[in-house]
This record gives sequence, C-alpha cells and structure tokens, in this order.
Amino acid sequence: PVCPEILAKVQSLRTKEEIFKSMIEVESDVRTSALEIEKDWAQEIKEIWPVASELGARLVGSGTHPFARTRD
Repeated sequence: PVCPEILAKVQSLRTKEEIFKSMIEVESDVRTSALEIEKDWAQEIKEIWPVASELGARLVGSGTHPFARTRD
C-alpha cells in the first residue's frame, strides 16, 4: 500500500490515515447535499490524485453515513 507515501506528500488537515494502509480518509464538514461535499473535496482530490498517480495508485471513493449500522 502506498497510502503512507501519499499522505507524506499531501499537506492537508482533512486527509488522514484510515484503518487500513490501503485507505485514506478525507473528512468533510456536515453538509446538506452531496454537491456541497463535492465542492469541499475537490481541492483535496486535486492534491491527492497526481501524487497517487505518480506512485502507480488509483483512487476509489466510498463512504458511510455516520449513523449507519454495520448490519445494514
């Protein structure tokens, strides 16, 4: 996993390690729509994408609702 290398090169307060070394978390503030989150994340992705590409990694996005139950 190259995530530790990516994080070492990306300077962001919203981007941090996730549970697994193959994952990066990009935090967001509470928003009322997906469009607002997209705007928040646009700058983060602009920084992460070229670093990941340089290291041969690809990005995939996913997320969960903060109140989701693991059984759902």
